[in-house]
Amino acid sequence: MAAQLTRPDKVETAFSYALLLARTEELECLNGKLRDSFAEASRDAEELRQTNAVKDEVLGLVAHELRGPLTTILGNASILLNRRTILGAATVDLALHDIQTMLSACKD
Repeated sequence: MAAQLTRPDKVETAFSYALLLARTEELECLNGKLRDSFAEASRDAEELRQTNAVKDEVLGLVAHELRGPLTTILGNASILLNRRTILGAATVDLALHDIQTMLSACKD
């Protein structure tokens, strides 16, 4: 036998309506908190973008400032290649390799 649905009385309806209003109020409060959290996350993301831009600028300046001296060092190291026998070929080769590595890192 199928269950019969009965129409709720006024007390049940009022109680259900009060629960609905309370839940709606709770959800509106949570939505407000969510909006606030999203706004804060957006501000944080923008701050991170700005910080990253400053970092990139500083690294670019440092690399630019190092290129000159490292290029000079590399040039002088090339001169050393002509004097391998005095210093020892392995020592000169190692120094030249290290200088070239540093210069390559500055170009990136």
